[in-house]
Amino acid sequence: MRELGFHVTTFEQSDAIGGNWRYRSLDDPFAAVSASYQSLRTNTTRDGTAFSDFPMPDSYPLFPAHHEILAYLIDYAAHYRITDHVRFRHKVVSVEPELHADDGSVISEGDDALAGVSSWIEPHLKWRVTYDDYSSLVHGSAPSVQQDPSARAVEPTRNTAVFDAIIVRRATTGSQCACARCSMHSITAHQSALCLCVCVL
Repeated sequence: MRELGFHVTTFEQSDAIGGNWRYRSLDDPFAAVSASYQSLRTNTTRDGTAFSDFPMPDSYPLFPAHHEILAYLIDYAAHYRITDHVRFRHKVVSVEPELHADDGSVISEGDDALAGVSSWIEPHLKWRVTYDDYSSLVHGSAPSVQQDPSARAVEPTRNTAVFDAIIVRRATTGSQCACARCSMHSITAHQSALCLCVCVL
């Protein structure tokens, strides 16, 4: 996307890349954001799993283990400088469509904004992202303490930003992505939006 001229920002609620390939023990404050287990391996081959522009090492087994996939993803991110565009410990709370006038003022919001556009390629359609920033909190404070309601509460900084286009990866589907331009409803935290890739044209 950067090669096409997009300025990309990714919000990731955990503290590192890797997603489900980063095994976390139950006492890890970010355990809730990974479904990995100690014996996890891919169910697709090494070559079939690799990105087309970055092959996996020949030393990897036919079905790599989670720690090998994680090492591969870290190498890939370093090679393409992906983490330069990731805001770790940022949890998306909601995404709302807005229709803007030529001068940048907001004409309508929410479903009213979507009703006012005739095409998903509408240049005046923007997306207001509300997110919680946990990056300034102590390392042990996770943005999601789903397993222990009595855990110490942390107070993140709540912010909003407006973007031209968005791509959302949901925690519940893992590998599936959906462009919010194809959804007729706002995306909220109740739909388990774990990671939001927001692109500014």
